[in-house]
Amino acid sequence: MRVALQQIDINSRDRFVFIHIPKTAGITVRTILGAKLSGLRLFPEIILEKLTPLPVKKLKQYQLFMGHFPYWHMDYLFPEGFLGITFLRDPFQRTISHYQYLVRQETFGPYPEVNRELSQIKKMTIDDFFSPNDFILIKLARNLQTRHLGMMVPFSLLHRLIANKITTFQLKPSMDFEFNKAVGVQKSLRNLTRINLIAAQLRLRKIAFFGIAERFQESLNLLCFTFGWRPIIDDIKLNQSLRQPGPLSLQAQSALKEMNLLDIELYNYASRIFEKRYRAMLDYLLKNYSENKYANLDSPIDQNAVSKLLEKHYETRRNKRNSLRPALKEYHYFTTSPAEGSFGWYPAEDTGLYGYARWSGPGTEAGFDIPRPQGDLLEITFRVLQALSQEIVDGLTLVVDNQLCSLEYLFLDPTYIFRTVIKNSSRSPFLRIMFKIPNTIAPSDIDWQNQDKRLLGFLLNWIKVKPITKNQFLPGEKSSFGWYAVEDLGAHGYARWSGPGTESGFNILRTPGNEYEVCFRVLNAVRQEAINKLALIVNGRTINLERAQDASLAYIFKGLIKIDETQDKMLNLRFVVPFVTKPSEIDSSLRDERPVGILLNWISIKSTHK
Repeated sequence: MRVALQQIDINSRDRFVFIHIPKTAGITVRTILGAKLSGLRLFPEIILEKLTPLPVKKLKQYQLFMGHFPYWHMDYLFPEGFLGITFLRDPFQRTISHYQYLVRQETFGPYPEVNRELSQIKKMTIDDFFSPNDFILIKLARNLQTRHLGMMVPFSLLHRLIANKITTFQLKPSMDFEFNKAVGVQKSLRNLTRINLIAAQLRLRKIAFFGIAERFQESLNLLCFTFGWRPIIDDIKLNQSLRQPGPLSLQAQSALKEMNLLDIELYNYASRIFEKRYRAMLDYLLKNYSENKYANLDSPIDQNAVSKLLEKHYETRRNKRNSLRPALKEYHYFTTSPAEGSFGWYPAEDTGLYGYARWSGPGTEAGFDIPRPQGDLLEITFRVLQALSQEIVDGLTLVVDNQLCSLEYLFLDPTYIFRTVIKNSSRSPFLRIMFKIPNTIAPSDIDWQNQDKRLLGFLLNWIKVKPITKNQFLPGEKSSFGWYAVEDLGAHGYARWSGPGTESGFNILRTPGNEYEVCFRVLNAVRQEAINKLALIVNGRTINLERAQDASLAYIFKGLIKIDETQDKMLNLRFVVPFVTKPSEIDSSLRDERPVGILLNWISIKSTHK
């Protein structure tokens, strides 16, 4: 049996479908895919009953579907094709997990007949569950994987759809049935044949990717290889059963096997294909990226080594995908934008006032790779709309290209603006952005009325990266002193108050020359005298300053700096004001108790050296 090793690059025009077969690690997979596929418009529902009433034209507006949708249904909706993935699981373990799910389930909503049946199942032992019975909820669990992948549009339904040119797919919801009047589609769902098995096998060979739940980390490896993603480590396991049932009786084991004969054959078939694809992937990685230490498949390759090979594969694919992208002057990332190497995020959510944002989680690290703008220095700003605790905000750190950044933030009720400046020294075409937080929290743990059990960190709205030159910037490096946090002033951009002392400043690396033009903009001061008596001292010398006001009534200061060429390579700038004042002392309606001096907007220093 020959297998093809696929390498697929997802673009903004593709449609992606995750066929989530129940109890096959699907919730974990959905979380992973939500982070990776942020650029595709997500269909918000996960059950078939929410999808079938909608017009096909409306459904085609969405690009990402992740839910309990049978293959045949998506095949009908999108005859032009789609990129599909799914996961399979050992049929014995999947069916036992299905039993545990039903026992835990409280209700199936407004379906009284189903709920009466559920209440009886909840009282069953696992042996009772697998003994012969007429419970439809149990019958629907038989060969469930073959059903999801191998069902075909019933001929009678297909004929009716074509004859009437039906544009909505109004099927009777799978839970909304009468025991004695099950519709033809439901009847066909219960009576699978080997034809359905063959169809499922053919679709497995056609589908873009499938994984095996029992080989989950290896499945993630192959998933990342297939789509050219950064390696994913299996460190999140969501929706796991809390307890394991006792041993099955021989009779229950026999019944369990009997109800999954098609699934057992399908699973074994899938496992053989997966093994061949995985070995082909390793062979490809070793030939293209390995050092001599991993030259062949004769000995096992540990996960750390596989991750390193996949990282090289990802960087090669990433750079190739973006090779024709024009150089950027600056980069704005919004949470619905496609992002390379994205990890540690939930799908984007519409917040209303602030547009789309996405929560970090369930782990304590999240990030992505973004195109690197040109320039020696880069200013990075990002907005956080919310966090589950103040500890998360205070403990948030940013690592760029493996370097820890010095972050400052401004609280603009109810959001936070973070800022840092980094040296743009790497030759890689991408910046590697990683956020770290001390912990994640489930909203349901801090608010008993909240049903959200996801582990969440902070809610990211956007991130902006732009170059700033050495001679025009806001002081933000570690060498600065005597400044409060940066504030976003809208049309004026960013600015910061001096204080709480009367001196503030920073160091700037000198460019060649001994004479420099200095120009800076002050937006405001609490007292006019702070403007009138403002002094600038550079490397111990007081600079003569000229002052003027621009159209917005901000103050523009200009001066000339002369330096001995033999002096230090740094320009040490100190701003001195005669005093600092609390805004609340000038205007009782203001609650700002900080002692402040001047509000600096920007500074420009240019060498006159020819």
